[in-house]
Amino acid sequence: MHRDSGQYQVNNFPWFAPPPYAYADPATYPASVYGYDPGYAGDIDGNFSRIAGTSWMGGLSFEVKKNVNVYASISKIYNRNGATNAGGFSALELPYWYAGAKSFLGNAPFVYRGTTINSVADLTAKLHEIGADVLIKPETGQNVEVGVKTSLWDNKVVGTVSLFHMYRVNRRVDDGTAQANEPLNGVNNYVYFGAPPATNVGGGPIGNLVGRRLLRWRTVGQKDVIEGLDSDITWTPRRNFQMVINGAWMWTAKTDNAPTVNKPGSVAYNAASAISKVASDIYYGARLENVPEFRLNTFSRYEFTDGIARGLAVKFGTRYSSKMVLSRTVDWNPLTNGFQSGNYLIFDGALTYPWEVGGYKIVTSLNAQNLADKTYFEGGTAASPGRQFFLHNTLKF
Repeated sequence: MHRDSGQYQVNNFPWFAPPPYAYADPATYPASVYGYDPGYAGDIDGNFSRIAGTSWMGGLSFEVKKNVNVYASISKIYNRNGATNAGGFSALELPYWYAGAKSFLGNAPFVYRGTTINSVADLTAKLHEIGADVLIKPETGQNVEVGVKTSLWDNKVVGTVSLFHMYRVNRRVDDGTAQANEPLNGVNNYVYFGAPPATNVGGGPIGNLVGRRLLRWRTVGQKDVIEGLDSDITWTPRRNFQMVINGAWMWTAKTDNAPTVNKPGSVAYNAASAISKVASDIYYGARLENVPEFRLNTFSRYEFTDGIARGLAVKFGTRYSSKMVLSRTVDWNPLTNGFQSGNYLIFDGALTYPWEVGGYKIVTSLNAQNLADKTYFEGGTAASPGRQFFLHNTLKF
């Protein structure tokens, strides 16, 4: 359950400092004077509403032989999808929408989706009728995993190898079609608030209503599935050397169902335009965004135990990722070699040396990231940092 007491922004303190519940009494605390935005204050989209859910997990482990265990686990997840209603609006803005429409329309009726709106209460009732004020359902899902845990050769090799299947349902997504068709959004609302270069401030502090997206329609129901193999192995052949290797092969990362995208082979898909079919093929045919098929990381540490270099630790690591889809859209079409991130092998290193001066113990570390100064994209369209060095000194006393 989540509760929120409102917006605490104070942009003209100390002359006017609105209390947390100023939005509830706009006559005493006018938003234009006290500097709070009704669209971001108070009970935004149901912050005071209880959205309950459950999560649980369980597992079994069996020792096949000494230090070799097989296990299975299952868990149910619950993730609250924010405090967003389906229309993505705040009820505190409705008086300004109504005032803005009446200011432009004058004596002409305010007709919204076939209903004449004569008051803020009428607008509230209409939004309720079309389901705009319904709170978005929480995201749920399930994780199933089976694997082997080992500790071999006097703990020289410790590791886990597992197979997993996970899915998520009700991930909140934007409903682009509903937003494009919404009478109060974009160019559609010119009939209510006027067209550019005209402006319409709605009689309040929320700004110009002309051409704004007043309703941000969202929906749930999408099911995403990821399956793969994951491993994590620690190798310690001798006391002063250790290597950690972890990696994953995720052969499945897909959307099984998306309420806003026609599924190939469905009646809606067959009746859709050629362009729409291409968009559907991409959405269902490409991998989920930011989920590479392969990941492999290693980290090694060697410490000198004798001679002049005693105490010096040398560290070396690698990071590998296969390609990652950025967007399953026509503009970024991953099925026709559209731009993707990932597909990199990066080398990192570090030196650590302890020393002492005047009775004070100091540890100096020189860390280097991206030693080869490779241009790569870890996620998104912005390149990740090039070669970087960091020098740290830790003093103990």
